[in-house]
Amino acid sequence: QEMENYAHQRYIPIIQKESAQLLRVLSKIKCPIRILEIGTAIGYSALHLLEGLRPEGKLVTIEREPDMTEAAWYFLQRAGVQDIVEIIEDDALCALQKLDGAYDMIFMDAAKGQYQEFFDLAFAHLEPGGILISDNVLYKGYVADGEKALHKRRTIVERLRNYLDKLVRHPMLDTCVIPIGDGMAVSMKKWE
Repeated sequence: QEMENYAHQRYIPIIQKESAQLLRVLSKIKCPIRILEIGTAIGYSALHLLEGLRPEGKLVTIEREPDMTEAAWYFLQRAGVQDIVEIIEDDALCALQKLDGAYDMIFMDAAKGQYQEFFDLAFAHLEPGGILISDNVLYKGYVADGEKALHKRRTIVERLRNYLDKLVRHPMLDTCVIPIGDGMAVSMKKWE
């Protein structure tokens, strides 16, 4: 509740409560060892993702804004999970190019217009059987609406439509788009 109040007072976008519940459930089902989060903000989603993390597990999260990183560390330390979380303070595209290791769960909640680029860099790090969760994919309903988006939203809407098309047509993914929160795509990487 404290994190929700903090975000609300400072106009920091965090996932909605029903989306947070879905993250918790998916994490508990998967019981991941390594989680990658693209877009930390204040660490709200990270705490929900950690619900199913195995005792030997770790969450790596990427955030480019120093003030967000500072707030996230504050809340993560308060929750006592600082030893199982690593925050990479960098632009997501730069950080993903340097990333190593494999992850059995990836959560994307950063610049929506760059989801395809994030995917292209992160997909190789997703283990077979791993889960990719992409938040805000329906973007206020504009993505699902067959009408053309207003000029100021057109680019992001077209990019998200293309991204969703890529997910549902990808030969190595099974994908479901769930109209929860601002839309979540849940994809599982197929076994080779």
